Formats: sequence, structure tokens, C-alpha cells
Amino acid sequence: MSDLSSIVQYRTSFDIHSLRGQESLFHDAFGIVKNWVNRKEPATKTWPWATIGESGMPTLQRISDSFALFSLSHRAKDNDPPFMKTWGMALRERDRSHPTLRNWITEIGFKQERPFHAQVSFLTYYVNRPDYIGSRLAEPPKSVPGIVKSFLGNGVNFACQAGTQDLPLAPIRLDIDGIASFVSRMHDKERGCPLILVGCYKNDEDGLTTLVDPAELARNTCGNAVVYHMDSMDVESQLRDRLPFKYRCINDSIRVYMPRLDTERTKDHYRHRFLTRKDFEGCDSPSKEVINMLRPAISENIPQYNNLIRMADTEQRHKQAKFAEGIKAESNEAVDSFINEFISNQEEENKRLVEEKDYYLDEAAKNEEEIGKLKGKLQQVHAEKKKLEQQPDANHKQLTPKLLEMLKKSQTTANGVVNVMLEMYPDKLAFTERGMDSLEHHCQTNPELLWDCLHAMANELHDLYSSPDSKDIEAQFNSQAGGLRLALSEGKQTHKDKKLMALRNDVFKDGENEKPIFIEPHVKYGNKDGWDSVRVYYDWVKCDSGCYKLVIGHCGDHLPNYTSKTRKF
Repeated sequence: MSDLSSIVQYRTSFDIHSLRGQESLFHDAFGIVKNWVNRKEPATKTWPWATIGESGMPTLQRISDSFALFSLSHRAKDNDPPFMKTWGMALRERDRSHPTLRNWITEIGFKQERPFHAQVSFLTYYVNRPDYIGSRLAEPPKSVPGIVKSFLGNGVNFACQAGTQDLPLAPIRLDIDGIASFVSRMHDKERGCPLILVGCYKNDEDGLTTLVDPAELARNTCGNAVVYHMDSMDVESQLRDRLPFKYRCINDSIRVYMPRLDTERTKDHYRHRFLTRKDFEGCDSPSKEVINMLRPAISENIPQYNNLIRMADTEQRHKQAKFAEGIKAESNEAVDSFINEFISNQEEENKRLVEEKDYYLDEAAKNEEEIGKLKGKLQQVHAEKKKLEQQPDANHKQLTPKLLEMLKKSQTTANGVVNVMLEMYPDKLAFTERGMDSLEHHCQTNPELLWDCLHAMANELHDLYSSPDSKDIEAQFNSQAGGLRLALSEGKQTHKDKKLMALRNDVFKDGENEKPIFIEPHVKYGNKDGWDSVRVYYDWVKCDSGCYKLVIGHCGDHLPNYTSKTRKF
């Protein structure tokens, strides 16, 4: 933004594709813009709209100082196809609640470079009077401009898309028949916008519930994202089976699947934000908080590299075209005039750029100095971190296999085994409060078997999770863990029972922070609960210190599943 006091309310840019076989889309798009402006201010119906849409010179139309429109059109060169066109406009209007203190600006851009396809962009922002001294002005209510809704709801002359993704106005109900299509949309590399999946939960009192109202979420993100909402628990269950573990949307959570999703890329799943009801505990209106969290990133913030068509872009094309036309003029005086004007404009631009360059060079020098200091501190931190990371390993690596075996046999209780393991592997293993409590009430396992299980988790399993080369953790662990078996998920019937799955929710206290975890994966041995059997349920968690740990939430017997749900727990 050239005006640093501007506050963006909404932005979007998407493609429109002709549905009527017309090469040029400007007439249809311009008609919608004209009707929108006329609805906002009926007096604009008398404006020279043909000039506004086609004039190759800057055009300013106003109704007093409260409503003004600046527009500029740039047509193609003589030898280019007639459909090629760039057009931009900026509409300024005073705020109805604070007419003397706040102005609204809506920029609309249109660019077409190939037949049947064009790009449109919309940017709405407001500017408060900079010299105003008084009570802080209230923020305006969030909304999507009516002009954007008119484009998205057209469906007759053209279709709106972000890449290969259609952009609807309303949320899409996801049923069983739509799962395959949704998964395909997720993995489509040409998809140009996020997909927001709203999960559901069956409440005995209220029926099917969601964390956010899908319709309200769609009203705040349309044009920039597509909202899907599950219509049944069966959809949630079947979708689990279709998605990798780290990409699932569980219960009534919300998942934002960003474009260019790549399940083969290490840590890609961190890009796709996951929101749970736990994140909004204590909120009077979780639905409102979800929208307040998602809307800025999806519909307001302008990324460093964006594809908005700004008025400045159209003006620059106009200047370049004007200069080129001047060169073709037969009169030497005309050529000199255009060249002198171009040189003058370039000198002003160069002067501005030199001033900016000096400023940024000065800032860069300061930043380099600061970066040098931070690098020195970072090296010290890495050295200390490496020292701390190696220290626990050094302690247990000095132990010979014989001494390790003696230490294992010396532990006669589950608590004793766990305490030794946490001393040996503080950077790899952790227990929640519930996990420690399970040692007292749910663990009848032979301490030596429990030792073998936790030792394998701290070594083989932790290494598999940490290695970028691990392709199938379950199969790799099962092939090298000496009879221990890894199960990353429960069975289909257990997944369908939300009460059973809710038993896998836990909280890990990491320093001062509490993190919700989901302990569905588990390492197991034996079939029946007791001395010769063990189940260790865990989650793979990134800690605030930066390291990853296997955080254990239950240790000992089975957590109830579909085949054992009659057992008291």
C-alpha cells in the first residue's frame, strides 16, 4: 500500500472463464461493476460509462467530495487481438458513520491476455483522517463487498475460479458420494485457493454440531477459499481412511488445506492449519473466534508476492503505450514532446528509487550488523543445545549391553521403568499426567516387557519419525522391533464411535503451555491384558524447545475399542 495509514478490509483475485463462447469478457465484467456503482449511488446512472470503460486517458467522475471514481483503460496494440485489455478503477466514498473522519476506497482491476479467460481483482480498504484527535474510531464490521458476490454468483456469462478450483458463494455440503471428489481437489496441484473443511460431532442432546457455522465462515472467506462441511459422522469416518494420518480432520475440528498440498514432502502437513474445540475453550462464541482467526490470513492480509491488479499497474501500461505511440508520430516536435515527457517521468521515478535505495541500504547495513550479532548468539545456543542433547545420550551409551540388562532387571515396577527411561531419554520420551496415572491403575505389564517397549520407542521408533527417508513407519518398525507391533490407527468400527475416539484425546503440559494431543497410535505386544501384554498410546509432538518427543498418554492395557467397549474404563 502506498498509503501507510490504509487498513485492508478485503482483498481477492481470481480468474473468470467465458460460458457463452465470447472471446472478450470485459463487457460482461464492466456491466456488473457499473450496476454495482449505480446501486450504491443512483446519481451515477448519468455518468458517461462508455468513456469510463473505454477511455485511454485517466477519467475522474465525482458527486461532490463524498463519492468519486477514477478510472483508466489500456487497450491492446494495433497488432494485438482485440480482446487484450487492462482496466482499473478506484472508487472513493465517505464512511456513513464517520463521514468526516474515514474514507473507503475500492480498487477493481481487470486484465485479459488470452481469449475466453480474464483475471479480476478487488481490494477494499479504508483510511482514517491522520490528524484526528479524539476517541478511537470503532472498527467497521467485517464483510465481503457486494461486487465480489455479484461476480461469484453470476454463473451465466462466466465462471469464477482460482486455478482449477471453482469459487462458490455458499459452503459445499460434503456427503459420502462427494468424498472422492474432495480428496482429488485436495491433491490437485493446480488448485489456487485453500479448502476449509469443517468437521462435525454427534451430540446426544443437540444432534450434529460443528465448531463454526459453515455458512458464516463462507460469507467471510468467499472469493479466497472454499468451505466444505461434513454432513454426517460416516463422512468423517470414511474420510479418515482416505487421508494420511497427519492430514486428517478429526471430529468437529477444522482443517485448512492450503494449495500445493504434497504428502511426500517432509513436514508439509504443518502448512495445513488444524483447529480443535480445545483451542477455543472459554470463548463465549467459538464460531466467531474461528472466523476472527481465519479471515485475516485468508481474506485480508496481502502477501509479499500477490497478483492483485492495482491502478498503478494500469497507469504504468498506459504510460508505456503513450510513449510508444509518440515515437510513431510523424512530427518531430511530437516525438520530442513525448520523449521529454517520458524522460521527465523517468527522472522523477529514478530520484524516488535512489532515495528508497539509500534508505534501504542504510536499513540493510543496520540489519547486517544485527544479523551478525544474532548469528553469534545462535551459534552459542546451538553449541549449548548440542551439548545438552548429547549429554543424556552419553550417559546411556557408556552403559554396556550387560549393564543395561542388569538395570532393566533391577526395576520391579512400572513406575521404576518409566523413571529410568525418562532419565535416559529426556529428549525423546515424555508422559502426560494421564499417562503417569495409567501406570498405577491400568498397567499390569511385566516391567521387563515394558522396558523393552519403551526402549524400542525411544530408539527405533523415534529414529523412524525423525528420518526424512522413512516411508512406511508402521512396516519398518514392525520389521525391526523384535515382536513388538505398531498400529498408527484404530479400526473402522472404532472410528465410527465418537465416544471411543474421544478417549484418545489428551493434554500434554509442555513447560507453561498445555497442548492438545491425540493418542491413537500405539505400540503393542500380546492379545490379552495382563502380565505378558502391553499397549503404549502416544502422539508425536513438537515441544517448545524445538525437539520432537513421543508423548505417552496411556500405558498398560487396551484403551476401549469397538471389540472391548463393554469393558468399564
